[in-house]
Parts: sequence; C-alpha cells; structure tokens
Amino acid sequence: MKARIKKLKKKKKEDADKAKKEDSEKEEETKEEAEAEEKTDNYILPDSSKRILADSEVSGLSKSELRLARNEIFARHGRMFDDQELQDYFNSKSWYRGTIRPEDFSESMLSETEKANIETIKKYE
Repeated sequence: MKARIKKLKKKKKEDADKAKKEDSEKEEETKEEAEAEEKTDNYILPDSSKRILADSEVSGLSKSELRLARNEIFARHGRMFDDQELQDYFNSKSWYRGTIRPEDFSESMLSETEKANIETIKKYE
C-alpha cells in the first residue's frame, strides 16, 4: 500500500512539473508574440525607413492611414507636429520621442529610401 501511495505521489508530482513546464512555455510564446506585435502594431508601415515600399503595400491604406504613415517617417526622426491630432497620435507610441520643432526639421534628415516612400505614399493620399 505504501509503495502504491508513493508511486501515486511521484506521478502527481511529475504531472504537476509537466503542467508547470507547459504553462511556462505558453507564457514565453505569448510574451514573444506580444513583443512582435508591439514592434509592428505601433507602426502603420514598420519598414518604411529601411526599404522601398511596393505600391501594393500602400494602395490598400485608407486616407487617414496614409497620412499617418507619411508622417510616421518624420516622427521616427523626432519631428514634432503643429497638428494636435498628429502630435497626440505619435505621443501615444512607445517609440516616439518628439524633440525637433516643425520649423527646425529639415528633409535633409531623411534617407533617400524614406524620401522615395513619402513620394509613393503621396501618390495614394
């Protein structure tokens, strides 16, 4: 009888350890998914500063999204906005650090890729 109780206790502990490990793995997956989502969800066009965008990536955006996407390129460089709606929108983003007044911002701060993407966005805006 003692051996059976001992065996049941051992099995129960193994099951608890297995469940704990599975919970930990699920928690880690959820954390990784949330981090990946945060990286992309905070941007309309996450790669607009790194690569030339295809028309197909831009053409499906609404007028409002196009406006935000275009200004997102400026915001990444710390440009602040006179338009309160834009300023509030970018203030809500974890990555945004507005440090440059609109009148002090120069398009020379942008890369050629960013300038090309602005032009692409403007075509659809």
